[in-house]
Amino acid sequence: MAQVHAPYHFVPLSKWVYMPDWAHLVSHDVPFENGLSGTIDYTLVNQTPLCVGQEHVKQDNAPTGVKWARDPQNNPIIPGSSIKGMLRSVLEIASFGKFGQVDNSHLSYRDVSSHSEYLDTVSKKSKVEAAWLRFDTDRQKWQLHLCQFAKVRHGLIQSQLGVALKNEEPATVKYGKFPLTKEVFVTPYKKTIKGKDFYWADDLKEGKYKAHMVFCNHRVFDATRADPIDYDFSYCFYGEHRPVSVADSILEELVQKCFKSHDEKQVNYLQKHAHAEFGMPVFALLDKQGKTLKSLGLARMPRLMYQHDFHSLAQNWQKDALSEHVFDLAECMFGTLRDKGLSLKSRISFSDARLANKTKSEMSPVVTLGGPKPSFLATYVEQKEGSNEYIDYNAKYARLSGWKRYVAQPGFSSNYTGPKSADEEENTEVQSQLEFVAVGTQFRGRIVFHNLLPEELGALLWTIKFGKQADVYHQLGHGRSLGAGLVKIQDLTLNNAYAEQSASPEALIDGFEQHMNARHPQQDTQSWTHSPQIQHLLAMANPTLHTQRNLRYIPYEQKAKDSQYRQIQNSKASLPGLTVNDELLGRMESTQVSDTGSASFAKGRLCELVDKKTQASTWFKDKLLKSKRYERERDEALESQREADRITQLQSSSGDQRGLDDVLALRETLKTVERHVRPSLNSKIFELLGQVVEGEMSLIAAQELIAIASDEDVSDYLNVGKKKQRDYQRRLKAAQQFVEQST
Repeated sequence: MAQVHAPYHFVPLSKWVYMPDWAHLVSHDVPFENGLSGTIDYTLVNQTPLCVGQEHVKQDNAPTGVKWARDPQNNPIIPGSSIKGMLRSVLEIASFGKFGQVDNSHLSYRDVSSHSEYLDTVSKKSKVEAAWLRFDTDRQKWQLHLCQFAKVRHGLIQSQLGVALKNEEPATVKYGKFPLTKEVFVTPYKKTIKGKDFYWADDLKEGKYKAHMVFCNHRVFDATRADPIDYDFSYCFYGEHRPVSVADSILEELVQKCFKSHDEKQVNYLQKHAHAEFGMPVFALLDKQGKTLKSLGLARMPRLMYQHDFHSLAQNWQKDALSEHVFDLAECMFGTLRDKGLSLKSRISFSDARLANKTKSEMSPVVTLGGPKPSFLATYVEQKEGSNEYIDYNAKYARLSGWKRYVAQPGFSSNYTGPKSADEEENTEVQSQLEFVAVGTQFRGRIVFHNLLPEELGALLWTIKFGKQADVYHQLGHGRSLGAGLVKIQDLTLNNAYAEQSASPEALIDGFEQHMNARHPQQDTQSWTHSPQIQHLLAMANPTLHTQRNLRYIPYEQKAKDSQYRQIQNSKASLPGLTVNDELLGRMESTQVSDTGSASFAKGRLCELVDKKTQASTWFKDKLLKSKRYERERDEALESQREADRITQLQSSSGDQRGLDDVLALRETLKTVERHVRPSLNSKIFELLGQVVEGEMSLIAAQELIAIASDEDVSDYLNVGKKKQRDYQRRLKAAQQFVEQST
């Protein structure tokens, strides 16, 4: 059985999006109290051939040449924008950012494999009719009229009309040879195959009905099911035009879906060259009774839109994926666009990285850089292992595979298979040649950072170095799917221009890791460090882990009877998981990982983004509740930590500490007991205060004890009967006077 393999893999999506507690305070103009500004000088070295292209040179019948970006002296440079994009993509994953940057593709499908859902929908539950689609400019709405259609052999068109057509040609080329406005005259005849009626035309000059030729794009040849000649036909539309009763809004929606789901060139051509009277030829998918319009297409087997687009699926899993109210760490550091004047400028800028040593460049062998698209369900959608059906974009609980990244390879190798055979056409349109610089070429650049918090500078350094990992690399430029562009950023020189104390890069990286581990919702074995996201990110950046992995695209063998693609689709195989030291990396988070809130949500200037509609939404109320709970728990934790630090400082102080252990033990007891139990400890406090008055307790212990007795939130020392209260007050006052005299 064929295995799914690809040069890429996916970092799984997390339900949790991290929004820094200082997001509402980020500014270029107002510095943080502990903000850091300065520079990072670095050297970038390529471990495999590298091409950061700027110019594409295309010549007839030759592959496209991709030329290096160069400075005025013609030296190769790496634009600062390329470095920024490379690092930001890593930071978005490492800091658990939003997935909303993904293009909002809304895919369509046409699966004609046996027993497919598509065939069940189109053949068993629906019927396809020919139709003319016309936009009424006076009423500003679409109109749809049904008609009849028949198939026409290309051989008949050539013999009677002298026009040679091929199945392989795009529809636009066929219309160029035989325009939509040109009329033919047909007499259709019925042919029944497997109980289904099909109409064909055997005369195009002297037939009964006036008709117009309608062409489709290339039908993919299936050698297992038919002969090539069976694909060489087109259609003619003829007969009476019958209006379809459908609501304007529904028809508008179906028209837009049709345009989005079909070839852009074909759609544009038909819109510009529509028949002046009838409009555009389409195929209408209706229910069996012909009453409900379900879809429109440009082929008899029309493409159907999936129910879900990328953004809706991303938001189903990651509720904050598209929220303008959430600012993730990458947005805070690298900038983002927002309405109402709340856009953020990047606080990090990148110079062009310039050549630092002598090098030579040469053109690569011919390569093909294309590969599977998101319609390839075996990789782009999370699948259940061992399932006999694919989860597709129609599924209610479909989950996107996540952040796509190329797997680091130890070297470059071309995927060009050589010249085609005599009966095959060499397609140079999809071929490229890359201008590579030699392995070991060095580029020097500078990163300027402004007003970054220590955690943010640590995040930037972690992103540059992947923490403190040894065998991990970034990937840059063209040809990454073939192993090109493996680079390492090294020889960092950090200059904190305005820091009171200069921390080392290692210390800043440690600080970022500690911060993320503290903020990650799961505090056990799936903390931030051990999360599926970080594990996958680091594993994909390490070429030593993938020497035995097949990192080639699956060859698309259109005419093969038993191609790998066909085997994969038939067996419903999916992309295998990543392994590290023969252990499979898990892709699912703990069930406890979810939104934890942020102290900056809808705070300060960010509240301007909240309108009345948002404020009334369930999402906003839930988000605000979680954020307030987090802020309360955070403040309690900080207060507890400050108290623990204060006590540690007391215990570590030099000098007399008599009685301190007893007083601290008393404070700990008061913290842990129920409030109604506190009065039972008043006699103990009274006794210890007596030791203060008698001079039997150290000054530091006495001060701590008086603070306990005086604070109603800590103890109920004076919450006693009137008879005792006077004695208790006198004892406390005497202790206070003793301490005052002693200091």
